[in-house]
Amino acid sequence: MTPISIIIPTLNEQGYLPRLLESIVGQDYKCAYEVIIVDGGSTDQTVNIVHEYMKQIPTLSLYKYKKGTSRQRNYGVTKAKYNYLVFLDGDTELTKYSLKRIAKDIKNKDDFVAVPVLYPYDGKLIDIIFGAVAYLYFLAVSRTNPIISGMCIITTKRTHDRIGGFNEKMAHAEDIDYGLRAYHSGSKYHIFFNVTVTSSARRLSQIGRIKLGRMWMRWYKNVIKDREIADRDKAAYEFGKFK
Repeated sequence: MTPISIIIPTLNEQGYLPRLLESIVGQDYKCAYEVIIVDGGSTDQTVNIVHEYMKQIPTLSLYKYKKGTSRQRNYGVTKAKYNYLVFLDGDTELTKYSLKRIAKDIKNKDDFVAVPVLYPYDGKLIDIIFGAVAYLYFLAVSRTNPIISGMCIITTKRTHDRIGGFNEKMAHAEDIDYGLRAYHSGSKYHIFFNVTVTSSARRLSQIGRIKLGRMWMRWYKNVIKDREIADRDKAAYEFGKFK
């Protein structure tokens, strides 16, 4: 199988991080992997929770770095031992066979960027429908301007280094920008339909489904057009805001 480096940026994730770490503990995966958590200055119990799981996950390491999803992810890559990278948000959760299936799909792939199937573990039926519609759109634009979701990004160091990592100047939509730059620089784009990763629906419920959908579409169009995102949306989607 294939060694994997899992990189997780955190900021005040005490309510969700245990669920993610428990899912990592429960993986049916026999190959080498490491878990790198980069904390952006949590003021809750996030750091203590990470320390508590170090016995259950011997390859778990914790680093503290400047706040910012892109900064924290990029720093995590500098600490990664393996070529294959899996970026996860702190409120995600792996299914039992996620790593095993990821390893199977990425075997012998050198230059790519991919997303799994994502759906909410605490949402309503409307949220599942929302996600299904989103994937139809992912497929529709996959050959022109494919979409990557920051909840789970699967790629390689080769791809990451070639595009200079995540754009640390972007307040948000850095995941969309990352995927587009990777694809247009020559990386293959994949949707791994046999890999499932779940995530909290907290953004959908706190911002509003219609509002969030429109926000994401606006960011996607803006990134395609000029790589810039208006700062007026920053407060509505600030890293560490969602509890």
